[in-house]
Amino acid sequence: MTLSIIHIFAVALGGAIGASLRYYLSSLFGSHGILVINILGCFALGMLVSLFALKISVSQTTNLFLTVGILGGFTTFSSFSMEAMHMIDTHKYIQAVVYITASVGGGLIAFILGRYLVKTII
Repeated sequence: MTLSIIHIFAVALGGAIGASLRYYLSSLFGSHGILVINILGCFALGMLVSLFALKISVSQTTNLFLTVGILGGFTTFSSFSMEAMHMIDTHKYIQAVVYITASVGGGLIAFILGRYLVKTII
């Protein structure tokens, strides 16, 4: 994959769209908004990746705009799911378990530590 200014702008524009959609839907769905967003984002990324691999040919710029940009801005959980599935698909089971555990566990621990620091020190 080559890095170009067009690709960066495609991702940036898509990210703005995805983040705006995330904000709108989380407001619409209230306390369950992020759960709905994560599931929708994973579903959409699974469909797009499969369509692009099997049925529809799109440019690298379009692919980046839709997957990394819009869906990455909408939810990074979809990217996490895709990476984990790639590890499983390529029979890297131990790597997948470590990746999933470290991502979820590490993310929760980092969140707790950040919250603790703000509550107790700052």
